[in-house]
Amino acid sequence: MVLSLAAVGLTMAAIVFVGLPAASGPLARHTPPDLERQIGDSFDAQLGLGMKTCSGGEGQAALARFGHQLQARTGTPFDIRVRAVRAPFANAMALPGGRILVTDKLIAFTRTPDELSAVIAHEVAHVERRHVMQAMWRSLGAGLLLDLVVGGGSGAGQQAVLLAGSASDLRYSRRAEAEADARGMELLQAEGLSSQGMAPFFRRVAAGDGEKAASPLRELVSSHPDSLRRAQVSAAHARPGAAAFDTQAWASIRAACPPARAPH
Repeated sequence: MVLSLAAVGLTMAAIVFVGLPAASGPLARHTPPDLERQIGDSFDAQLGLGMKTCSGGEGQAALARFGHQLQARTGTPFDIRVRAVRAPFANAMALPGGRILVTDKLIAFTRTPDELSAVIAHEVAHVERRHVMQAMWRSLGAGLLLDLVVGGGSGAGQQAVLLAGSASDLRYSRRAEAEADARGMELLQAEGLSSQGMAPFFRRVAAGDGEKAASPLRELVSSHPDSLRRAQVSAAHARPGAAAFDTQAWASIRAACPPARAPH
């Protein structure tokens, strides 16, 4: 009996941590676009409770136009909608269904239109390749196993399942990030835009994170490839081109999230 239960457990674990991650790409590609849009709308509504949309209309319009410009170069079924939001951290994120959020801190961190356009192009690539849905399918598998095996408890069993699920997800996340870096640069170059902003952006991210030379051990436990390594790869494939945002558009994007008024 004990051996049978152990065999069942091992089989389930193999399906969740090996089979489902391997199948997450096909599963994501076959997820109905309307369902993914609904999931994205739900995510956006939840995030909107803490990440308010910035008020600068001209800057928001410039970001939206750029998203649609890159969308025309993709095969995505989704309407790519880029907008600036307020958040206490610098980040850009693709949601299921085509929404891309760029935080005010990320906009402030970027120094040139080339850097910001590279970040957004990277997120557009995530949308096109449906990387977010892949991650959701993997998380769904870990969640199902958690409920079936440990019943949602909080002991060592739950921690083991969560750790195993995290390790499985990291390997695919690094692959997705590298793929989005390369595809984002392709999208910019196809539009005749500069792809030279990605490398300096990653160099400054590395400097801010205190990263030194690429460490295989550090990369093993990170969901993103080493920033210095990403900078090196990006620099090797960068091409000159036009700026994605002219002087006026760049200024309006930088001013899209004016400082919040102090309470009276």
